[in-house]
Amino acid sequence: MIALAVLPNGDVVAGGLFMDAGGNPNANRVARWDGTAWQALGTSTNGSVRALGVANGKIYAGGTFTATGDVSKPLSRFGIYTFDVAPTALGLSPQSVTENTAGGTAIGTFSTTDADAGDTFTYSLVSGTGSTDNGAFSISGGQLLITASPDYEAQASYAIRVRSTDQGGLFTEQTFTVSVLDVAEDLVVSTAQTVPAGLYHNITITGTGDATLGGNITVTGTLLVRNAFHDGCFTVSGSGAFTLAARAVLYICSPQGISASGATGSIQVMGARTFSPHAVYVYEGTVAQVTGSGLPGQVYVLNQFNPVSLTLSQPVALRSALSMARPGNLVLNGNSFTLLSNADTTAFVANFNTGVVAGAATVQRYLTPGTAPTLAYRHLSAPVTNTTLNDLTAPGFAPVVSAAYNTSPTPTAVRPYPNVFGFNEARLPASTNFASGYFSLTALAAPLVSGRGYSVALAPTTLDFVGTLGSGSEPLSLTRTGATDKSGWHLLGNPYPQPLDWDNVTVPAGMSPTIWVWKSTGGTNGAYRTRQSSGGGTGTGTLLNGILPIGQGFLAQVTGAGPVSFSFENAHRAAPFADGPLYRAAVALAPAPAAPMRVLGLTLVGASAEQTDATFVQLVPGATLTATDRLDAVAPARNVGVPTLRTLGPNGEELGISAMPETALTTGTTVELLLDVPAAGAYVLHVGEQNGLTEVALLDRATTTRYDLTTQPTVTFSATGAGEVRGRFALVFGQRVTGTAAARAPSAFTLAPNPARGSVRLSGGAGQPITLCDATGRTVRTWAARAASPTERSQELSLTGLAPGVYMVRTGLTTQRLVVE
Repeated sequence: MIALAVLPNGDVVAGGLFMDAGGNPNANRVARWDGTAWQALGTSTNGSVRALGVANGKIYAGGTFTATGDVSKPLSRFGIYTFDVAPTALGLSPQSVTENTAGGTAIGTFSTTDADAGDTFTYSLVSGTGSTDNGAFSISGGQLLITASPDYEAQASYAIRVRSTDQGGLFTEQTFTVSVLDVAEDLVVSTAQTVPAGLYHNITITGTGDATLGGNITVTGTLLVRNAFHDGCFTVSGSGAFTLAARAVLYICSPQGISASGATGSIQVMGARTFSPHAVYVYEGTVAQVTGSGLPGQVYVLNQFNPVSLTLSQPVALRSALSMARPGNLVLNGNSFTLLSNADTTAFVANFNTGVVAGAATVQRYLTPGTAPTLAYRHLSAPVTNTTLNDLTAPGFAPVVSAAYNTSPTPTAVRPYPNVFGFNEARLPASTNFASGYFSLTALAAPLVSGRGYSVALAPTTLDFVGTLGSGSEPLSLTRTGATDKSGWHLLGNPYPQPLDWDNVTVPAGMSPTIWVWKSTGGTNGAYRTRQSSGGGTGTGTLLNGILPIGQGFLAQVTGAGPVSFSFENAHRAAPFADGPLYRAAVALAPAPAAPMRVLGLTLVGASAEQTDATFVQLVPGATLTATDRLDAVAPARNVGVPTLRTLGPNGEELGISAMPETALTTGTTVELLLDVPAAGAYVLHVGEQNGLTEVALLDRATTTRYDLTTQPTVTFSATGAGEVRGRFALVFGQRVTGTAAARAPSAFTLAPNPARGSVRLSGGAGQPITLCDATGRTVRTWAARAASPTERSQELSLTGLAPGVYMVRTGLTTQRLVVE
């Protein structure tokens, strides 16, 4: 070996006198070493090669030879050899593809670097390191084609391995990463789904959609929320806009809440940010949050679901509801917070946990005109604490007080006449005049006691109460002074900024479970609506569903010796949105309680739907006929300017609800009815509810007619004048009229009180002589029967001079037992 040269690819060319190289006999005098084996270079020479040079892709040889086997131009002692060098580099441009590019599209062009001039190349996808995604591509000529349209959200890049081979079979390989360029595309969410992180153009969450971010997103168009959107503790940014539509729900995790502008909070788009005042905003972060400047000044619903705290960033007025579902407080931070009220809605606060509104809030209370469009007495209560009588000041109304009213023998003559009254049952220990329990507050700075009610004379307006929102336990000590049925009454009131459900209340022993709500019809006129709680969410009465709206006062009675400890509790609050106007326009019979109680609801209807009252008789295991039961609801007073319908208790008590034992159905028990009508005219007695009571009849003694209320639930009668109708009508249980709905009735009658002392009133038995017999059957006294009257069917019987004992009173064919004390 005499001469050596190195080719550009590193191969070695050797020249000399050798006859073979590495055992290759064809490689003599000149040969090529590729790092593995010796190869012949052309057909060698016929003499020695003494010099080698490499330039311009050729090998130049010089020596003593006179001929070469493979030269471009035979020359003596000089030869030129060509050689093939493998490619040295492989490129792809571009190395990216735009998302959503159609399948079959050429996305890039290959290029090869090779020292051999004029070489051509073939490209192919080969296996090996970096060939993971070869199947997603194909090659045509020198171009790379993508097989299917790429989706950035599904796969952001591809790995491929490509070989470039020259015409001599030499090759090079290269791996490439083909990136997918994300495109801002539209997304429509119509079900519950997670929105992956990424770039979007428009995102529309439809009226049935519920979207939750799975990462930060960029929006170039508009993110429109028509139903529910959870930020998932991620952010929305980009050049686009954000719109929260009316009644949509935005769930906010960011500690900064939502901002009107800037790069804070969960919504950070650079375009318009629209947060509807009619939307629902739910703050559900796990660390302390602020509402943020993006929360509108008025919102439809605000939900505080943060277990730590939520702080207002600016004043807020609430149109519908605030839900407090976690232990964290809503901190007002000196900002005003107003619960709005109008003819359509009254905002409320629902406390489901221990969190409260921290700070002074304002609770509006729109007074429904209903049947009292002018000045009227309304029973109200404060839904806040730490407020005074002066807080009742409203457009067209200023409270007036008078200490002189409380001591004057003629209080109605006091001037100025007060227009706000409390109620003190101790003012009437022996009086039967219920109204004497009302008293005037003596100072405008007097507190409005939480849980107490007030009678206020004012025209329809919108009140606002400012103070700490009522929440939690509100204990009261309720007394009873005196022993009449007018004793022990208290004017209480809903203490919460949320409707109260009396059916949720279990009253303590010594207190009647029945409440009475005054519904004004203008001036001093009005009617009582009643509700008796059976506990566990059921009840009986004319107060629909037992709901006491925000700011509603009501009457309750202590029936025991007292005092009784009674406490309002959060558990008494009504289910959300179970609200109603402060003064309902008509009587609605409430659903009957669950078995075993059976109820009859009887309604008296006058000239209009507003001229309506109702009474109830219920069969209760353990009730008695001889004494007023806990479930007998004694009325505080009669209606004014509105018909009154009551049942009479064993001692003449006027009852809105009467409890009787089950045996009443088998003994033919008679329950006397008391009516008081405001004017002469036609009236209707109608069975509005007959839950399980089929053996009951209405007795009209004026016409001596008995009506089967099962087959004839409506009876019309006429009153010749205004006033009390006593002794004419009675309910008879346990007897059915057969054949026809109405039949001639026997001369049934009742005695009250029984036991009696001094006198007893007999109702019924008109036109019949009355006989009193002692226990041996001996007649001891007789009375002439009072003539029949369309309005008065009772008479007083003197018992003066009779020894105490058991007697029998007989009129016609009917006999009643009478105990004389």
